[in-house]
Amino acid sequence: MALERRIGHQNAEAVRAAMREAAYLVAMGSGADGRPIAVTPDVAAQIQRPISVTQVGPEYWRFTTSAQSWRQFMGRSGRAKVQDGVVVEVAIERMN
Repeated sequence: MALERRIGHQNAEAVRAAMREAAYLVAMGSGADGRPIAVTPDVAAQIQRPISVTQVGPEYWRFTTSAQSWRQFMGRSGRAKVQDGVVVEVAIERMN
């Protein structure tokens, strides 16, 4: 939404589309080791919060947002698909 306020809705959509086409990644998460993890813009739009991920299989990870987000009734958790170190897909199981 901040992008829309700065450059207008139509321009914001054009910027997002260009980012997707260029495979632009957003570092908005961290792995169990504390290192940043990249998230695609489409996934970032679904989650809307920084996440932490824990690997449970070759491409399957669990994710959750911060404890503070849950206290504010905005928490999310679920499954994430990670390819080449990038979160490319999520299934949100709980939203409070």
